[in-house]
Order: sequence, then C-alpha cells, then structure tokens
Amino acid sequence: MINKPRLFVLMSALAVMVACGPPPTPVDPPGVMPNYRTFLGNHILGDAIVPGQFEVIKRAGDTSSHYWCAAGEYVDRALGMLPNRRIYIVKPNGPSVRRPGSKSIVFTVVPDEDILAAADARPESDYSLSISDVGENYLMAHARQYCETLPAIVFAIGGF
Repeated sequence: MINKPRLFVLMSALAVMVACGPPPTPVDPPGVMPNYRTFLGNHILGDAIVPGQFEVIKRAGDTSSHYWCAAGEYVDRALGMLPNRRIYIVKPNGPSVRRPGSKSIVFTVVPDEDILAAADARPESDYSLSISDVGENYLMAHARQYCETLPAIVFAIGGF
C-alpha cells in the first residue's frame, strides 16, 4: 500500500521540477494550414495559399462566441500555438470564401500591415464580442474561454 503523505510529497516535488523546466517555444504556423473539425462541430478550412489564415464555417445557431471558440480551439489544437498568440479577423461574418452557400469568418494568426492597422484603429474601450470588424482580435487563450460557456448539447443537433 502506498503511503499517502509520501505520495503527496513525491507528486509535489515532481510538479515543481516540471514547472522549473524550460518555457515552451513559440510555434510558427505551417505553410499549408490544415482543415479541422472542432469539438462543437464547426468545420475549419485552412488556407493552402496564405500562411496563418483559416476560415470558420458557420453552423445553424452559431453566435460570435462559437466563432471565437472555434478559432481558439483551432489555433490551440490543430496548430499547437501558445496561449498568447493573437487571432485576428481578416474577413468578417459574411458569405464563405471557399464554401458557396455558407457563411463564415476568415481569421489569421499572421496579420499583415493592413490587419494590424485595422486592429490599432479599434477603440480601446470596446468590450463587445465582435465578428463584423476587420482587425478584431483576441489572444488564443481568451478565445478558448468562450468554449467554456457554450453548452455541450450541440452534439444532439449535428455535432459530429
């Protein structure tokens, strides 16, 4: 039988050793962005031409929280980027670029000068969760937090 206090000390020591390891290194996006399906069922189409760019396809009932959750999950799980990576809107909510008849938002993790200028021009006090403005941006960790507020019942209405 394992001595519980001793196991606790051992696990605590292990946690300290892991925490003292080297920090994770930033990851660059792949040259060809992969396609992905999120936990909540959104299709994400990676851009094969523009590095860092991807399109989140709208599902029935999706709100701005769904889009940002999907973008955050993609950057986290499909690209393996750090939580402090910024995600920017390139093309706001509207007709899909690659899937005719659908709506989508195009995001990037590699913004060009125009996207950065649009982001800088956004008001500092804007606390809304916008999906209609070029340059709107959030940290990946912030976008992922929206996944926590979405109900898991979406599987019953066409998740996977």
